[in-house]
Amino acid sequence: MQQVQLPTLNDISKSHYATVQIHAGEGAKFYGVSASFYAYQLYLSLFQGTASRIILTKGERGPKKYLNAVEAGWHIDDQLEADDYPHFFIYWTSDGFKKTGCQNMVCKGFVQTSTRVTPGMVLDNLVELALTIYRDKFSNWMLYNENERIGYWPKEIFNNMADCSQVQIGGNVYSQINLPSPPMGSGVLNQAKFDKVFIIDGDGSKTKVPVDKIITYNDLGEDYYGVLPNFDNDTLYYGGPGAGNNTYDLSAEEDRELERELQTLNKPFVKSFKDKYGITYDCVDIYNQPAFDHPLLKNHTLQMKATRLPKYNDNTNRPSTKGSFPKRCPTGTVVIRRTTKEDLIRARKYAHQTQSRMQPLEAQQMADVSGGAFHYARVSIEAGNGPKYYGASADLEVFHLQGVSENQASTSQIILCKGERGPKNYMNVIQAGWHVNTQREGDNWTHFTTAWTSDGYQKTGCYNLVCKGFIQISSRLTPGMIYTLSSLSLSIYRDRFTLNWMLYNDREPVGYWPKEIFNNMADSSLVQMGGDVYSPLDEPSPPMGSGVLNEAKFLRVHLMDGRGNNIKVTEYTTINDLPNYIYGVTTDLKTLSYGGPGGWRKA
Repeated sequence: MQQVQLPTLNDISKSHYATVQIHAGEGAKFYGVSASFYAYQLYLSLFQGTASRIILTKGERGPKKYLNAVEAGWHIDDQLEADDYPHFFIYWTSDGFKKTGCQNMVCKGFVQTSTRVTPGMVLDNLVELALTIYRDKFSNWMLYNENERIGYWPKEIFNNMADCSQVQIGGNVYSQINLPSPPMGSGVLNQAKFDKVFIIDGDGSKTKVPVDKIITYNDLGEDYYGVLPNFDNDTLYYGGPGAGNNTYDLSAEEDRELERELQTLNKPFVKSFKDKYGITYDCVDIYNQPAFDHPLLKNHTLQMKATRLPKYNDNTNRPSTKGSFPKRCPTGTVVIRRTTKEDLIRARKYAHQTQSRMQPLEAQQMADVSGGAFHYARVSIEAGNGPKYYGASADLEVFHLQGVSENQASTSQIILCKGERGPKNYMNVIQAGWHVNTQREGDNWTHFTTAWTSDGYQKTGCYNLVCKGFIQISSRLTPGMIYTLSSLSLSIYRDRFTLNWMLYNDREPVGYWPKEIFNNMADSSLVQMGGDVYSPLDEPSPPMGSGVLNEAKFLRVHLMDGRGNNIKVTEYTTINDLPNYIYGVTTDLKTLSYGGPGGWRKA
C-alpha cells in the first residue's frame, strides 16, 4: 500500500517518515480525527525541517487532480518560516499540491475565525496542541484547538472531499541531500506521542482507531526514528534523534557514487607518505592530477609559475617559509592530500555552511545570513566605480587555537569576489587562509585551506581539493595540509598574460585557479580580509584569530592592479556583527588587527 507523499521543501531535499496510516477500507468513510501532542524546540541546521502532524486525505488512489487533503500540526522549517522556532501550521490541496493549496494562509482558501490562534504563529517549547479536524453538517472541514475554533476549509475549495478515506498521524523530516536527517518529535526515540487519538464518524461521535486498518511507515528504521502505535490506549509514540551531527545516512547508490568519485580524485601516485598526524599524501604526476579531469580543462596548458611576479612580491625583507616545508615529492610530481570517503561525506554534509559562510558579505547582509550561528570580523574593500582589483596579499599570523569544539569552526582568510551584487550564478569567489574546522578536516588542528566557486557555491567549487578545479604546483604545500608555522605569506593575483589566478605562499607557487573554471572573474570587484566563525546555536561562539581581542594580524596588506602594481586604497568598511568585546576588527590598510575570545550565545 503506497504512502501518500505530501509536499516537502524542494527538489534537492530528501524526506523521511515515521507515521501511521489508518485506512477506512472498502465502503467505509472517516469524517475527522482528533489528537493531542506537544511541540518541541529542536535545534536544526539550515536546510533541515521537522514536522509532527495529522493529515486527512481523499482520492489517494486515483489521479492527483482528485487528491484532496487537509493537515495541521507543528513544524520547524527555516525555509518556510524564516526562523528556527516551532510554528503551528496547516496545509490543504484539491489536486495533490500541483496547482492548488498552500501552507498556512499564503493563498486564499482557509477561513480564519479565531482571534487568538492563527496558522504560522510561533509556539513555545512544550506547548500542547489538542487538534480536531472534522466535517461539519454544512460539509465544511473545521479546525479546532481544544474547544476553540481556529477556522475552517470551506467545502467549495475541494473537488473530492465529501468524506475522508485515509488518516495519517506521525512525524516527518527533510534535509538537503548533503545533510544528515534531523531530529523528529522530541529528538528521543519514541518519547514524543500523540495522545487521545480518535476517529470521528459522520454524526460527530469519537470512536477508537480500528487497529486492524493501520499500517506503520518508517523508512529509516529505529536507529533513527521510531513509530509505535498503542491504540488500545489511544496513543501513538514516535520520533527520534535522526542521523545526528556526526553520522550520515547513505543509500547504497550514494555509497557507490562516493566510491566512483574517490577513484577520480585519488590518482595513481609515484610515492605516498603519512605525516606525523596520520594524514596520507600522494606524489602525483603533475600532468595527471585530478584537476585536469574537469570538463573545462581538457585543453588547458599547465602553468608552472607566474609569468611575472607582482612588485611587492620581490620584498626580500620578508622571511621565507620555503625551507620549512621539506620537498617530499620527486621532480615532476605534486603533493596532494589523499581524499577519503569521510572527507567527501563531510564535504556533502556541511555544504550548506559553505553556501552560508564562505562568501563575501556586506554589513547590512550580516544578520540575515548569519542566522545567529555565523559571525564575522572583516575589512571589506569594494572597487565600486573605480579601478578593479587583480589581486591581494597579506602575511597572516597563524594560531593553533584551543577551545574550538568539533561542531565549530574558526577561519582567517583572504577573499576575492566578482559578481557579488548580481545573480548567484555569476558570483565568482576565490579564498585562501587557515582554519580550525573538525567538520571539514576531521581533526582540530590548524589547516591551510582554499575554496572557490563560479556560482555562489550553489553547484560549483569546494574546499581544498575535494573537487576538480584548483591546479596544484607545489611539491611542499597543498590545500588541506596541517599548518604548523606561525605565518602564511599569501598572494592571490591574476596573471596578466595567462589570466589564471595564481596562489603563492611567500615566493613559492602553491598552485592556481585556471581561468576556464570561472564565468565572471576577469578581475575582482570586492576584497575582504579577516576572520569568521561558525557555532551551533546551543554552543557559545568559538575564539577567532588568536583568541585575544584584536591581537591577531594581517601584515603587509596589498591590493594590486592589472600590472601588478600596488593600489592605494582610501575607502573601506569594517563588518562585525557582534559587539567588539567578543570579536574586533581595526585597520590602517597596511595592517589589519582582528579576532577575540568569542563566547556569544543566542538568547
